[in-house]
Amino acid sequence: KQEERLAAELRTALADSGSQLLLHFCSHAGFGKGKSLVQAWVGGEGPFANMPPLAERLIAMVYECAPARPLDPGSGEVLGAPQAQVSSTGESEGVHSTDVGKKGSGAKAESMEEVIRSEIEMHKMVLIGCVAALCKKHTQRPNFFVTVHDNSHMQEFVKAAATMTVLQPPAWAMGEPSSKAEDPRWDFPQFEAWDFALAKPIPRLFFYSM
Repeated sequence: KQEERLAAELRTALADSGSQLLLHFCSHAGFGKGKSLVQAWVGGEGPFANMPPLAERLIAMVYECAPARPLDPGSGEVLGAPQAQVSSTGESEGVHSTDVGKKGSGAKAESMEEVIRSEIEMHKMVLIGCVAALCKKHTQRPNFFVTVHDNSHMQEFVKAAATMTVLQPPAWAMGEPSSKAEDPRWDFPQFEAWDFALAKPIPRLFFYSM
């Protein structure tokens, strides 16, 4: 329904032949969703069928993000993304990094553990803030921050969701594997191929927050 509404609003906004579009991707999830919408638009899929050609209306793209990984507080080294394992039950305590403690020891391993913990806490804050904003806009329920604070089950749910955001979702949360030889969804190479094929250069603006 969200995509249907978005397509309808875009179709209305672009009804004038002179209307133009600026795409603003916010962070990793925003770009991930953005490229899937671009794929649907370009392919005329679902609610994006019969849309004005994207390449003819697109005038610029903005990429806004924060660092994917913080620096090691001791060495200043950029820390790589840890690989994740998630229990079949999906419990947050079943999520851990297989790299931590194997490739490093002592202060460095503790540093990586602290990085993971701090990222999970950051994503918890983001998730709670987003849901709280939606609740404030669409309902008259009590403050969502208080609801989470007073409910241990909600705390565990938010922690699990934030942990999966940092360490990647488990296989069971990604749906059944495709029966096709190739995944039909676009990844970065497919988006880049579309981007490179645009007839006119598209200006880009990058916001990178430290």
